[in-house]
Amino acid sequence: MPTDLLSLKATDKVTFTTNTDVKIAIDHHDHWRAVVPTGKHILALYANIDLPPSASEPRLAIARGGWRAWFQQWDAHEEDRRDETGYLGPIAVPTHGNAHLLISHSWPHTVDTDPWEFLIRVYAYDTRGREVSIPLTMTTREAKVQGA
Repeated sequence: MPTDLLSLKATDKVTFTTNTDVKIAIDHHDHWRAVVPTGKHILALYANIDLPPSASEPRLAIARGGWRAWFQQWDAHEEDRRDETGYLGPIAVPTHGNAHLLISHSWPHTVDTDPWEFLIRVYAYDTRGREVSIPLTMTTREAKVQGA
């Protein structure tokens, strides 16, 4: 059974737009150093996003794009200092139904003392395949590091 070594949760609302990388920020922190023993752990992120109304043009634009989630480590030993890992998606968003989108992603990884970021991106495209900027609201979000 995994043990929570880092578990942060926030419920304040955050506004962002589609087609931009969004860091899962909690308590004014957008990256974390895992104060855990180094070794294999599970990184997990959760985000709840309010979607536009069912079958509306903004919702259809998001359905044409989908969402993606990943983890990013700032590694002092690499030239570009980024180790992006655990890419998931893009995953489709339904055109009808629930007005909330739960993004959930976990990834087994070797954790060390370098800082980690938890990121999501919601894509939106018009009928011609051009990016569309749609404001969205993220409510509950959570970041976790669990011991294997």
